[in-house]
Amino acid sequence: MSCQREFPDVQDLSPREAIHLTDTGKVIFIDVREPYEQSVSQLPGAITAEYFLDNAEKYTSFIKIGYSTISYRSGLFAQALQKNEIPVYNLRGGLLAWVHAGGRIYNGAGETRRIHVYRQEWDLAPASYEAVW
Repeated sequence: MSCQREFPDVQDLSPREAIHLTDTGKVIFIDVREPYEQSVSQLPGAITAEYFLDNAEKYTSFIKIGYSTISYRSGLFAQALQKNEIPVYNLRGGLLAWVHAGGRIYNGAGETRRIHVYRQEWDLAPASYEAVW
């Protein structure tokens, strides 16, 4: 899913592009989902939107990539920050597209195959994942 029509001024990054950029060590993923969703799994090294907003100055030299389940909420987030001249990419297709592209997700215990899909109708996770809603 691309949210380019809803957020034409927000720049998307594909999951493959984002996966490639993680090798630079200069990427920060910003998880805009709710805490109960984040507790199931997150992208590697992700921080919450609240933490980012309180500490944005720490990340000025980082490539900032916002994400949510399918990239709608992160599109809203990126759009709002762009109005304040804080550049944030939107991960195209969100967490679901990330795992379909082969990206790994993590919880407090390490890598996981559980993914929060927001609601049952968004259960588009690969067959090798356990969808939670």
